[in-house]
Amino acid sequence: MRTLQYSYKLDKWEMLATIVLAAGFSGGFFHLSQTNTSGIIFYHFIELSPDQASIFYLMWAIMFGLGAIVGLLAILRSIKSPKHVTLTETQLIVPNSGFFGKLNAVNVSDIQRLRLVTIRRHRYLYVYHTGGKLWINENFFVYETEFDKLHQALTQLTQDHEMPQQV
Repeated sequence: MRTLQYSYKLDKWEMLATIVLAAGFSGGFFHLSQTNTSGIIFYHFIELSPDQASIFYLMWAIMFGLGAIVGLLAILRSIKSPKHVTLTETQLIVPNSGFFGKLNAVNVSDIQRLRLVTIRRHRYLYVYHTGGKLWINENFFVYETEFDKLHQALTQLTQDHEMPQQV
């Protein structure tokens, strides 16, 4: 088998749009918190005074602001991190999904089980191995067919090696 290598990175334009949206909401809620003069009534069950409503709006502004910051950090991390999933005869190498740009390398012989999971029309490939598990997100591939090809090749490789039974 030849080495398979597929581009695996965050879609920067999609993330940038999310950051702009989160920052806009943050700014809007901050403006509401500063100019609010009336209370809020939720379903005639919870009543907030004008001061409490301002705090409520400020909390939403902070939450959306933090979301925008996390998104910006994710974009910066994706610029510096490795951008490929690589499958060889002996190893699967996947960039870590956290904020640290390290690589996860798993020997094919250490893979115990593969599990394809769909959550809200997003597919993830969970790779269970002797050192734990890692997941591969379909959305980080440039083309959906690359995810399918990787899954098929990895399934074939793990069937060629006898996968130990998970107890």
